[in-house]
Amino acid sequence: MSDKIQESGNSQTQDSKELVFKISEFENQEVGKAVLQFSNEIKRSFKYFKIETIEKKRFSLLRFVYKFRQKSFNYFKDLATFVEVESLQEDELREKIKSEIRKSRREMAEWFLNDFLYSFDEFDIPSQAELFEKLKNFLKKQDSDSFSIPQEQVRYNTQTGDSVFVNAGKLLKRKFKKGASRNIEVQKLKNIFENNFLADSCKELFILNDSSVFVLKFIEENIEVVIESTNEILDRLDTEEAKLEEILEIIENSKEKLSAETNNFVTKISESEQILSDNLIANLISHFGSFQNGISKCNTFEFSVSMELSKSEKHLEKTNEKNKNFLKKSEMFTDAFQNSIFANLYTYKLSSRIGAMLNEIIAEISQLKHDCIEKPLRHIVEITDKNFDKINSEFDYSNSGEEKKESVLSLVGEILVSISEAKEILQKAMDENKIKNQISEFILVLNNYVKNTRNIELTLKDKVRKADEIDYDCDYVELSLQGIVNLYLEKEVPENITQNYQKLTLELNNFLEELIRFEEIIRFNSELSQSELDSERVSKKRLKNAEDLVLGGIERAKMQMEEHLENIQKSEIEFSENVVSCLKNAFHKIKELVQTKSDVKTSFHLLKGGAKDKFDTSVKLVQTKANLYFSTAKRKLEIFYTLFKLKKKSITQRLGFEEFSKDEIIQIKDQTDIASVKKAKLPLIYSKLFNIEPLAAKNFLVARDSNIFGIRGAFMRWKESRDSNLVLIGEVGNGKTSLINCAENLIFENEEIIRINLKSSYHTEEGICKILCQAFEIEEQPEFELVKKLLFKQKKKVVIIENFENLFLRVVSGTSALKGLLGLISETSEKLFWVVTVRKYAWSYFEKIGKISAHFYYKINLSPLNREEIEKLILVRHNVSGFNLLFDEPQNATEQRKLKKIKDEKEKQKIIQENFFDTLLEISEGNPLLAIFYWLSSVSEGENNQINVKELVKLDFRFVNKLPQDYLYSLAAFIQHSELTLEEHSEIFHSSVTQSRLIVEALLVLGLIREEKKVNDKVSTLHYSLNPVVYTPIVNVLKSAKILN
Repeated sequence: MSDKIQESGNSQTQDSKELVFKISEFENQEVGKAVLQFSNEIKRSFKYFKIETIEKKRFSLLRFVYKFRQKSFNYFKDLATFVEVESLQEDELREKIKSEIRKSRREMAEWFLNDFLYSFDEFDIPSQAELFEKLKNFLKKQDSDSFSIPQEQVRYNTQTGDSVFVNAGKLLKRKFKKGASRNIEVQKLKNIFENNFLADSCKELFILNDSSVFVLKFIEENIEVVIESTNEILDRLDTEEAKLEEILEIIENSKEKLSAETNNFVTKISESEQILSDNLIANLISHFGSFQNGISKCNTFEFSVSMELSKSEKHLEKTNEKNKNFLKKSEMFTDAFQNSIFANLYTYKLSSRIGAMLNEIIAEISQLKHDCIEKPLRHIVEITDKNFDKINSEFDYSNSGEEKKESVLSLVGEILVSISEAKEILQKAMDENKIKNQISEFILVLNNYVKNTRNIELTLKDKVRKADEIDYDCDYVELSLQGIVNLYLEKEVPENITQNYQKLTLELNNFLEELIRFEEIIRFNSELSQSELDSERVSKKRLKNAEDLVLGGIERAKMQMEEHLENIQKSEIEFSENVVSCLKNAFHKIKELVQTKSDVKTSFHLLKGGAKDKFDTSVKLVQTKANLYFSTAKRKLEIFYTLFKLKKKSITQRLGFEEFSKDEIIQIKDQTDIASVKKAKLPLIYSKLFNIEPLAAKNFLVARDSNIFGIRGAFMRWKESRDSNLVLIGEVGNGKTSLINCAENLIFENEEIIRINLKSSYHTEEGICKILCQAFEIEEQPEFELVKKLLFKQKKKVVIIENFENLFLRVVSGTSALKGLLGLISETSEKLFWVVTVRKYAWSYFEKIGKISAHFYYKINLSPLNREEIEKLILVRHNVSGFNLLFDEPQNATEQRKLKKIKDEKEKQKIIQENFFDTLLEISEGNPLLAIFYWLSSVSEGENNQINVKELVKLDFRFVNKLPQDYLYSLAAFIQHSELTLEEHSEIFHSSVTQSRLIVEALLVLGLIREEKKVNDKVSTLHYSLNPVVYTPIVNVLKSAKILN
């Protein structure tokens, strides 16, 4: 290599001539002019390089050429040919150049993004696209090495420069709100190069020389590195911005302490920096967004933006003056564009055509609403009014209950038919999509208009006049105000029209769900009414109940229909106003864009897709109304969908709470039966829906689908003659009996079922033999072993035993009945499908004493309900009642302050309801029975078919911790056993009956247990069991005391 360098030095004169020839040839090319201009920019950007042996005239071009090919040995030789390097060895020259390049990499990347991309646009080069295409295609055939930019941090030298970049960072942060948004924009730039945007545009323009190859080769090889470096620069701007904001805040807070002269100086700096920032951000944004637009000249107007950055405070004034000149020039361009755009904008006479189309759409919508919503709904109301009077009159006659039942059924059927007809009309209208087609046609016309407006441009005379006044010492950015107009008409207006159409569609769907709900309310209340008229002779009370149920349901449904009718009429007016104002707003915004000088910044935001930020004020009203109108609708839709899936079967009993007094639980010491008070305070339909008895069918069963699936799996296995005994384990009130009832209807419907409910203790073999003989209809009561043989001869049957915990007593030999029955279950499992239910803590005890799980192939644990399931448990019942809910505001001062900030009443009710069910989950711990009890304790009947819900009050059971130990152990016994007599209690604790009576009566007074008189063989006995309302809190107390585990 040294020889070659020496040889190049000896032939310097010849090489110089060759260089002059190459440079001359290079200058004759269009791209050569651009590269030479680039070299001047490089020279200005990197003027601190000092290599004295290189001729200054050639330095910028040669440095530019070498900079992008530093790792290539061949290009190093070419550079050495034109540089006087006699005084430097090859390695020394290489290291010196590398050292200088290392210092300038970050500045080079910044220069590339700010100047390089637009340098070609500074010259009026014909067929630019073809030029770039040819350059790129040529480069594809060349070998290339990679070029990397290190990731080190570089500090700016001047305070002014820092301030400008910080201010630029402020605007960048508002433009690219998050790093992800910025990365999207950088990715767009990357895609320009990766998709051969430059390469596919110049195939046969001219033959490339070496220098132009180097220029474009850089683009191909190093775009990844440049983009990565650009990201670092933008990140640094964000960091510096935060620092400056802190400084400015300190300055602002200190203004009062500073002198007037100092304050004036600070203000002047801020104003000057703002102008410089505006210019910088214009360049930074334009290299992302306007590069593609720069390829086509037809719609682009060139603006000069000063990028001269002052390096000291002395230059602030001069820079300020320079930017004032820029603003004047930009105003001249704006005026010329404004005159042109207005001259063309109104020549198309668009308003009459678009206005006519809008009127057609509005008329079509009005007709649709009248035919498919208003008219059917009025018909339903009329039919309901007419049949309401007829049904009412039916209860005045003395005909039989069956006749009344048939008559009421017929009249209710007419109402349901009218609702079904309305649903069909609405569904047909939604399928036809007439309105959607009308709106699509309107948007098509609007887009055609936008295409026509693209012909708008400044006259040649105006262009020439403006071009003469441009200060070519400044850098260039490109701006298309007319592109802003087209963007708004192409995007924003169709989106606004489409949003209104989507709102209409949602409203139609909402009304369809309302019809389903009306039908469900009327049908459910009618079925309950019919159940009251089942017998031929009906008592006056049952007759009154039947009348209240059917008429109350119809009346509530009718009132909601009329309310919905009013909402439909309001929404029709609102829709028409929104569609009409949409186009008016469009032209109003266009006028603002071309008339307001301050909107030059906004135009950049629009070009980057930031139109929504600028037009938030005009769109906000429509969005707010839509959110308020449909926030409640969304919640109702979920509930209505659940109702739609419910099977329409006759239901006579519902899970609820009648036998426990709210005062009894709140006061704890007093136990009173206020079931009658509950009935008096709440509507009749509520006492039907919230009934203490287990569910008879799956209608209102919540969150137990997986358990049903498990029972079905065990049953199918048994059908294949395989061992499949099943046990259901759960807390009191978790729905074990309800689950069994549903399994009977859904899974065992074709099987012979033997069902045994162990309501009392049967802990001896004789006791369980007696129960089994009664269940299997064995006349004589044989010995236990003979019972096993008789059962083995039975046909295949399903045997269900509830309250399995009553098969033991926690005494010596208290598990003989349990062990005997377990043996029987294991021996007869092929013939009999055994299903048993047992309490959780009794099961734990069985596991400790004898591994009871070995006798059951399937074990299903009923888990507590979660937040959503608790809410569904309550609302799935309530919604069928037809009443509206109103939640009282909480008493907590903090919550009240939060709610005061919410003006919309529906939104406020939604938040209170969410908080209510959060609290309900907390105090019920997911227990369905407790959740229903607390719900009933909180509701009362209000006016206008409304149920009022007051804030929940959690019962305080902390006093249980202070009870004597024998009281606590007695409570544990009641948890493990379903119920106990005084004799059984004394036997468990080895105490006298008198001592047991004292303990039991004390617990009875405290409301922790309840008593029930039962008659067995004509002998009445008092049985005591744990109050289910206190089950969960008592369990928690006993577990904390380590009495239960």
